[in-house]
Formats: sequence, C-alpha cells, structure tokens
Amino acid sequence: MVDFISFMEQIPYGATMLQEKRAARGILGSGILIMAVGAAIFAVGWWGKWTWLVETAFFITLVGWIMVILGFAFGVVGWVARIFSLKIPKK
Repeated sequence: MVDFISFMEQIPYGATMLQEKRAARGILGSGILIMAVGAAIFAVGWWGKWTWLVETAFFITLVGWIMVILGFAFGVVGWVARIFSLKIPKK
C-alpha cells in the first residue's frame, strides 16, 4: 500500500495550490461574466422578439453556468487535496 501511495505522489500534479486557487477564481469570474453577457443578449432578444437571439443567449448563459460549476468543482478539489494531503516521509 505504501508503494502505491509513494507512486501516486510522484505523478506530476500540474499546478501549485496558489495556481489552483487562481485558476478556480478565474474560471468562476469568467463564468459569471459570460452569464451576464448572455443575460443582456437574452434581454435584447426578448425585447425584439428575435427567437434566434434568445436561443443563442440561452446557449451563452449555459456555457457560463458550466464554467461556474467547473470553477467551483476545481476549487473544492484543490481544497480537499490541501486538507487531506498525505505526508509520507521519504526513504
């Protein structure tokens, strides 16, 4: 079991904790901005009764929601990795 854990610790992580937090916040912020743009486009399409614009705005807002969910999940995974990190002494 210890060999498996030491093997898992040697796999490249991909980012430091600070970069993970920055990436999670960046994805969350971008998702919220994209959702706001989609809502503005939706309002214009609803006012003008342009169905194609309303459908496009729905898709843009959906992409924003997906980014918010992914940013939140990325932040939670980084938090869990920080809290439950295994400290195994090197031989």
